[in-house]
Amino acid sequence: MKKVCPLFTFLLSAVVLMSQQNGFPELKGPYLGQEPPGMTPRLFAPGINSTCSQHPGVYFTSEGKEVCFSRMYPLPSMIMYMYEENGQWTSPQIVCEGLTPGLAPDESDMIFSSTRPGYGITDLYISFHNENGSWTQPKNMGPRINTSAKEACPFVTFDGKYLFFMSNRVSVLNSSPIPDGLGNVYCGWMQTSLRS
Repeated sequence: MKKVCPLFTFLLSAVVLMSQQNGFPELKGPYLGQEPPGMTPRLFAPGINSTCSQHPGVYFTSEGKEVCFSRMYPLPSMIMYMYEENGQWTSPQIVCEGLTPGLAPDESDMIFSSTRPGYGITDLYISFHNENGSWTQPKNMGPRINTSAKEACPFVTFDGKYLFFMSNRVSVLNSSPIPDGLGNVYCGWMQTSLRS
C-alpha cells in the first residue's frame, strides 16, 4: 500500500498557499486568460498548467468557468482545480492524489484515475462537488468499471449518459493485458448508482 509522505503534502500545500498569496498571476478571461493560439499549437498556461511536471490533460467545463488537470511530478500525482470567480481565475487548488481527471458536464462530479489501493494498477474514482466548493473524498467506481489491469483517461459525454475510458484489460482483441501505456477505449452507461 502506497502512503503519501506527510512532509511532502505539507510542502506542496505550502507552495500552493504561497502562490495564492505571493505573485500568482492575475488571470482574466476564457481559458485561464490565455491568448488563442491560432493554427499553430502553443504552450498552454506556462507556469500554471505547463510547468515541466508532465500534465496529461486539461479539462474545462462546457461553459469554460472551471478547469481541472493533474500534475504528475513530483510524486504523488495531484489533481488540481481552478474556477473563474467575478471575472478572475482562482489559483490552483489541490483536490486529491490522482491522474487524468475529467469533469462531468453539469460540474457535479470529477472522475479520475489513481494508483491508490483498489482493483488494479490504476482504478477510476469519483469525487462529488459540494455546494461550498469543496470536493468529497474519492470513491472507487467499483468492479463493473475497474479490473485487475489499468483504467484511466475518463470522459463523460456532454449529455452525461456515457463514460468512456481507456483500459489495458483482457478483451476480444487481446488474450493478455496490453503492455503499460497502451489500451483500448471502453464505454459504459453512466448510471445514477455510480454517482451515489
